[in-house]
Amino acid sequence: MLSNQINFKLKSLLYMMCLMFAFTFLVACNSDSPSHTPSIEPYVYQIPEQTNDDWQTGTLTEVGLKTEGIETFVQSIQNGQFSVVDGIVLIKQNKLVFEHYFNGFSKERRHELQSATKSVDSALVGLAKDFGYISNLDQTVYSLLDYLPDIDWSNHKDEINLRDLITMRSGLDCTEGAGDGCSSYNLNQSVNWTKFTLEAEMRAEPGSEFSYFTGLNIVAHTIIEKLSGQSIDEFSRQFLFSPLGITDYEWSTSPSGEVLGLNLRPRDMAKFGQLFLNKGNWNGVQVLSESWIEESIATHVTQTWGPEYNYGYWWWLSELTISGQVYSTYTAMGANGQWILQIPDLDIVVVITGNKDSNAAWEIIEQYIQLQ
Repeated sequence: MLSNQINFKLKSLLYMMCLMFAFTFLVACNSDSPSHTPSIEPYVYQIPEQTNDDWQTGTLTEVGLKTEGIETFVQSIQNGQFSVVDGIVLIKQNKLVFEHYFNGFSKERRHELQSATKSVDSALVGLAKDFGYISNLDQTVYSLLDYLPDIDWSNHKDEINLRDLITMRSGLDCTEGAGDGCSSYNLNQSVNWTKFTLEAEMRAEPGSEFSYFTGLNIVAHTIIEKLSGQSIDEFSRQFLFSPLGITDYEWSTSPSGEVLGLNLRPRDMAKFGQLFLNKGNWNGVQVLSESWIEESIATHVTQTWGPEYNYGYWWWLSELTISGQVYSTYTAMGANGQWILQIPDLDIVVVITGNKDSNAAWEIIEQYIQLQ
């Protein structure tokens, strides 16, 4: 009996010693062995995939751009820089010459446009005018939406016209961001965005000062729906998306069913940008009048958010520098880094989608898009 107890204790002791030795060996191996981070292969430029989406693909070099800049850009993202970027699409001379996606995105996945939707709304207003639903931009909101209940149209509110909406000069006491009263934060909590916006007090005469506010776009949506007899979803499909061959899109809605913001695939965002570069023409079809394009991207308000930005009809107008040369641009711009940027003198469209507000898009375009 005693012998068995001793044998059991010896076996247990040996077992524990073996475990301790194994643990010590593993720790020693882990501490002495250098950690190995998988190496990232240097990115080599590839021509975008040719699909049946109406884009003709091409190479960077055939349109006069350097591959080195683009390769350096992708490599910098692979090394941890520009993590705020979800994707980039580059069009030059009507050819898709570069695209790359990050953070789980792909060319097939839709992305929120945020306030870049406003430039699409500009096109919708233009289409409503082209097809005779809107007679002119001097039409007042009051004359079109006077049926809305509980709106006080006094103090010049009844003088707000369509031009005031699309240049962000309504005179309404509304602000983008947080705050009491008519703020975009409270707008987001409201049931009916059109009614919430038009219930705001006036702080200036219509057309007199720039005050950026998302609710003005939704007021325009409501007007187009009333005049056309179609929902914004139906109107945009018939007059804009179908002619561009865009089938995969989604509108967000308010609790009352108002159409708000847009979700598109990046290649389709680029189609919208190219439509404006082509002066309203897509594949030989005049989708939007050239006169509206020219009017939309002309300067109607100067120095809106600092001296860098002027404003058209829901388009941001500015300049950037590429290869040492300054170029005029117009941009659909949205929160969290959504950009549809056109450089007319270079026949370039750049789409950048993102996940956080930053100046990354500006830096990428100026530093990595390089002319030969």
